[in-house]
Amino acid sequence: MATYNSDDHSATSTSSWDQPRCLIESTRDGQLEINDQTLSMLQQITDSVVVVAVVGLYRTGKSYLMNRLAGRPGFDLGSTVQSKTKGIWVWAARHPTRRNCSLLLLDTEGLGDVEKGDANHDTWIFALAVLLSSTLIYNSMGTIDQNSLEKLHFVTEMAEHIKIKSNGSDDESVDFDKFFPSFVWAVRDFTLDLVIDGKTVTEDEYLEHALKLKSGAGRKVQDYNLPRECIRTYFPRRKCFAFPRPVEEASSLKILESLKDSQLKPEFLKEADKFLQHVFDSTQPKSVNGRSINGRLLGGLARCYVDAIRNGAVPCIQSAVESTAKLENERAIKESVALYEKRFTETVKFPTETMLEVSNCHHVCQKEAAEYFMKLAIFDADKTYYQRMMEELAASYESFVKENETSSQRACHSLLRSLHKPIDDDFETGKYACPGGYEVYRRNVDLLIRKYRDSPRKGIMSEEALCEFMKQQEPTSAAVLKADEKLTEETKKVEEEKQRAEASERQKRAAEEEVRKKEQLIEDQKKSFEDHIRRVETQAEEDRKKMREDCEKVLEKRMQEQERLLKEGFDQRANDMKAEIDGLRQTMKEQEKDNSGGGAGGFFDFLGKFIPIVPALIDAFIRPRKKC
Repeated sequence: MATYNSDDHSATSTSSWDQPRCLIESTRDGQLEINDQTLSMLQQITDSVVVVAVVGLYRTGKSYLMNRLAGRPGFDLGSTVQSKTKGIWVWAARHPTRRNCSLLLLDTEGLGDVEKGDANHDTWIFALAVLLSSTLIYNSMGTIDQNSLEKLHFVTEMAEHIKIKSNGSDDESVDFDKFFPSFVWAVRDFTLDLVIDGKTVTEDEYLEHALKLKSGAGRKVQDYNLPRECIRTYFPRRKCFAFPRPVEEASSLKILESLKDSQLKPEFLKEADKFLQHVFDSTQPKSVNGRSINGRLLGGLARCYVDAIRNGAVPCIQSAVESTAKLENERAIKESVALYEKRFTETVKFPTETMLEVSNCHHVCQKEAAEYFMKLAIFDADKTYYQRMMEELAASYESFVKENETSSQRACHSLLRSLHKPIDDDFETGKYACPGGYEVYRRNVDLLIRKYRDSPRKGIMSEEALCEFMKQQEPTSAAVLKADEKLTEETKKVEEEKQRAEASERQKRAAEEEVRKKEQLIEDQKKSFEDHIRRVETQAEEDRKKMREDCEKVLEKRMQEQERLLKEGFDQRANDMKAEIDGLRQTMKEQEKDNSGGGAGGFFDFLGKFIPIVPALIDAFIRPRKKC
């Protein structure tokens, strides 16, 4: 049986590490490899994660930005021409502004390092940063010009290095914006005035100006436009920060991390504060398909992506999500059932006096376990895993019901044997083997039954246990009756009829006891089913709402891009964008149509699966009892 981790349930787990750790290593032979120790630490983070990654050319101060975000030194800066960071390093900290949320900072290996000798290696580092982050910071030096955009050629290769669906079309790049992070261009040592055509502009306007497309045809125009088109298409949510040089003396740059803020230029500190505030306030928790994920899930995705690269394949978001979801949902089932069983055993002491005590405990524990499952489970649209979890809870409940019955039977039989012992002793000594002995025997038996029924803590099987026990005593009762010479044959026949009537009455009471249990179990299943319907409907509505919000955000960004294209005179591209917008609107309408009437297709599929198992669950509890 799975062990329930109370730390995961009682409060969200936020880890704060003392230092950065390597998550994805670059081996000597140029391969990428997951660091299992760091992965294990990452997967201990059970609350939502905001993931901020930085990429850029080596020796451009990426690690310094990460340390500013962390609020303390940690990522290695170095002061030589060699790249210090290899692979992808991660540093977990408490998020400074979001409750129950961890901040994960990813510092990546510098791009363009001549020592690597494998340009494709850089593209994989860039692709992994894109796949794992919720905000991607691109760090560059000087200005945003053609040269700096050419150095960002990795973005033009994403279509060959990232797949959305395992069976998707050859070109899925049109939908990258639904899955890619927000984009921040951090321009370091910026010395120009933010003026274009004599007009002062903002940093964001400076970035948009640099991303303007050039009209015309030919290879040069295509090469000029390609990185700009990719950035505009893949990263509709983008921001720019232009950092002035932090110090005057070049020698101070080598010891920048050791300098106090009072030793840095005020204008640099002002820009740094703006940058930090934007990253902390605007970066959303990492999500996939509209669902926020935790450190454990992020680690699972990282493992899938790196394994795909190592195997010569293209990382596929859908495949990684499905693989990770399967493991996570299996775990969610085990932990939810373990939680149910733990809470049940903590609450109920067997045997219970009534079936209602067990029923009430079941509903409370089941509700808690189901809600816990909903928090852990991901991408269970057709409720396959939810159904399995409910079936296992029903099996556990059946086991508890049986355990309660068995405990009741043991308690009842133990009490009956104890109360009947004086009668057994008198029978053995021949006390009843005399004229009038049957009358004495009957008084003792009636007294036993009264004491038995007045005794507490017998449980829900008291009448059935009494019925069975008294049936076992029938030979003794018959022998005492037969041996009593004081009674006439006619009187003995009357007493025999009286015994049969009493046995019949006990059977009737045992049957009524069984009916009450059956009725309670049927009521339990009815209430459980109604609870499940409400719970699934609520979850479905939340999912639909999140899906609508995500689609509306994508639609808004695409409309903004269409407007830019029209202003820049690219009517054909704007028309192509209109077709995408119309397609997205049609998809949203179809989703709304499918969801109208109170439930999505997946919800009704769930009902179709769950309804047939209800009678089976009831039948599992209610089996014919042998007559006593």
